[in-house]
Amino acid sequence: MAPKGTSSVNFDVKSPASLFFQDFMVKTKFPKEGHAELEIDNVAGTGKRRKRYKMSRFQITKEWYKTIRESVPNDEVWQNPDCFKKLEGTMTVIVKEDGNGAHGVWTVDYEKTRGDLDDPRFIIKTCVKFFKVMDENLTS
Repeated sequence: MAPKGTSSVNFDVKSPASLFFQDFMVKTKFPKEGHAELEIDNVAGTGKRRKRYKMSRFQITKEWYKTIRESVPNDEVWQNPDCFKKLEGTMTVIVKEDGNGAHGVWTVDYEKTRGDLDDPRFIIKTCVKFFKVMDENLTS
């Protein structure tokens, strides 16, 4: 397994993109300055514009991961973030064209302390479960 890599997971949420992203910012307690941005781009061939909320380059620490993991029911898998020299997350939330909910993209850039360690797939899956629980709480 490669010592460095990037892994992404796509998921959908029922919440409006702006609400989901704001809740993500509050719950994760990451500093916005230098990390959070709003991108607006044109959808090719449609003349429409699309909003994309993005929080990038933040450190996934053991303490943060523990907090996230405790919020996810029935998540018994643990993968130690200390096994990585670099573990940075990027959350992108894109407004759906029909306006009902949003698409999420959770991307993790990593560098392992040793080449024989697993990729951070359990950390990634746990985070996506947390985002789904967060969405359920926003829409219930």
